[in-house]
Parts: sequence; C-alpha cells; structure tokens
Amino acid sequence: MQKVDERPWTVSDDDFRKLHEAGYSEDQIFELTVAASAGAGVRRFEAGLRALEAAAPEDEGLQIHVGSSMSLRVVDAEEKRPGGR
Repeated sequence: MQKVDERPWTVSDDDFRKLHEAGYSEDQIFELTVAASAGAGVRRFEAGLRALEAAAPEDEGLQIHVGSSMSLRVVDAEEKRPGGR
C-alpha cells in the first residue's frame, strides 16, 4: 500500500496479482486500496491548504483560514469582527 500512497501512477495489474497470490481476497484488496488512496488524498489536500495559508498576501486585506474539516475560507480583513465567524 506504500506504492498507492507515494506513487499511485505506478500501480499495475501485477501488483494486484501479487496480493492475490499472497492470500488477500478481492474485498480485502479493495478496502486496503481505498483506505490508502483516501488517506494519501487527504494528506495532499491538507498540504495544499497549508501552502495557500502560508502564501496568502497579508497586505491585501485577505486572510485564508484552514478549517479542521478540510474547508477553506477566504475572508476580507474588514469582515472579521470580534464575536464573529
């Protein structure tokens, strides 16, 4: 599953054949592949959000907030008020 995480474009039918030969069922292979793919996707998405947050130009009055549920919100600095969002 490391291959799915780090180099998904290199996964081939031969990889799945080897898993079958090692005794994994179709369902097990599917579940492992989906879990590894989803985890890798979330990590890449969060890294992108962190990069956007770090690169946000502070002098233009916009602030980027990365939420805990993989959300992104761009806020005009004047819109931010005490007790607000």
